[in-house]
Amino acid sequence: MKILTIVGNRPQFIKLGVTARRLRELGDKAPFASVVVNTGQHYDEMLSDVFFTELEIEAPHYNLGMGSGHIVDQIGRMMAPLREVFDAERPDALLVYGDTNSTVAGALVAAHLGVPVMHVEGGERLYRRVAMPEETNRIVTDHLSDMCLVSSRKAMRYLAREGFGADRLRFVGDPMYDIFKLSGEMLQSREAAQPADFRLTAGDYGICTIHRAENTDDRDTCLGLLGALDGAPFPVLLPAHPRLQHRLQNWGWSPQTNLRLIDPLGYFDFQSLLRQSRLVITDSGGVGREAFFAGKPAIVPLESSAWIEAVEAGLAVMTGRSPDRLAAALAAIAPPANVTALVEENFGAGDAGTQIVDEIAAFVTARQGWDEGAWHPLGRFEQLPKAVDSAALSHAAFTDVARYAALNGWQAGQLLIDVTRGFDGAQDLLAIARAEDFRPTLLLDLASARFNPLSAAAGAQFEGLAGLADLAATDVAGAALLSQALGREVGVADPAGATADRDARGAPVDLNAAAKAGATRLHVQPWLWAATPVSPFESALRLVDADNCAAQADLTRIWLV
Repeated sequence: MKILTIVGNRPQFIKLGVTARRLRELGDKAPFASVVVNTGQHYDEMLSDVFFTELEIEAPHYNLGMGSGHIVDQIGRMMAPLREVFDAERPDALLVYGDTNSTVAGALVAAHLGVPVMHVEGGERLYRRVAMPEETNRIVTDHLSDMCLVSSRKAMRYLAREGFGADRLRFVGDPMYDIFKLSGEMLQSREAAQPADFRLTAGDYGICTIHRAENTDDRDTCLGLLGALDGAPFPVLLPAHPRLQHRLQNWGWSPQTNLRLIDPLGYFDFQSLLRQSRLVITDSGGVGREAFFAGKPAIVPLESSAWIEAVEAGLAVMTGRSPDRLAAALAAIAPPANVTALVEENFGAGDAGTQIVDEIAAFVTARQGWDEGAWHPLGRFEQLPKAVDSAALSHAAFTDVARYAALNGWQAGQLLIDVTRGFDGAQDLLAIARAEDFRPTLLLDLASARFNPLSAAAGAQFEGLAGLADLAATDVAGAALLSQALGREVGVADPAGATADRDARGAPVDLNAAAKAGATRLHVQPWLWAATPVSPFESALRLVDADNCAAQADLTRIWLV
């Protein structure tokens, strides 16, 4: 079995090191031979022999020397020489990483030649294709891939919503987390840059990378951001690309206070300084992810972040290109709690290399002898996963529930809409019930509420929903307290005997079918219900993970007032 891997830049070589290391560990028992093509999309002098040796990265068998250029031109120039490599090697599958031009060029060639495509890091989305042209590469590659080897939990959900079936997705974890853990071990026994080398104290400085065109091409934008960094209340170290240094010289600008511009750093030097820093400021998705892995707070000078998990966990804040917002975040930054469990929930346990190798071997072995081409069987129209209107826990499904209740003369207390965890989704479901001429009951367990139900803000929420539903507490004492706080009658409703929208295993329940089968009281948790119908596969991906939500709530900080 032979697998062809196409890479084009330094981060992809680092990710390649994860699978190369695993194959090296297996030795003669490795399930496939690896052939590596470096397109040369980005020339990088950091790709030295030491770099390959120490991270155990596989040296390329082919170097195409494409060089830089416009995205369209670069992709076009790559395809003919890549076809020649495919013809010469006749691989059983293609392995590609991430979202570079090399990735999408390889996927296009493989798809037209009938070679299965395996895409590591599939499913990542920002939904900003103009500002992030790499997203187009990722979307095209995902939909040409026979198997997406997914690096984050949210990417699994994104792909499910785009119609990918379970047989085309595998959560393998993030190979960069493998490398992060490995480099941490290696830093224990090798020399690397230290804060003292730059007259800094560990834990009392920031480290910064600024490279995206939207932050560096425009003079006012770039100098505004650098000025905010220069005014930080602690030193900020910025390894500056020669291109940025040249621009600053032309603009006649240099830092005066706390920003320190230095030459680019090697991989281990940068890792050493990042791990000992106070915080990270970066517009790089890779560096932002490493900050998350290291438990460092990150400031992202973009309007959206590739790694929204860190933002949702309170470990990152997006400030856009605003110097004022950046300065405010620098002043308000706080050290986070330990986030290892949250990282591993979202990005795996650091064994992506093993899982990638195993999944490739299993996929190719299962496909040998199959004569219907490279596309996965789920690609056949009649087997595509369908998001149907009757799917459990969708607004369309709730419409059926409310209509059934209205037509069958149900009373308000027979349909309980639970707001114990908050009001998310409740107003939408109440509006649907009103459209069906049915008035349900809004239910609250005061003892378990995740907000203060007796506050003025909660009172305003209840008042706003009063015209759409009755209100009940789960016990008499709670009903009395709530009634006094709101100045209106509050009933009592025990949900214990009601049929819930999730069963004991957490699987969605079709409440309309349950009512037709004889259930006379239904318990709805509105935060679980999606505006658009979902497939059974997507529903099984734990769209709301209660444990993870709780962990994120514990970590969330208020960054800006």
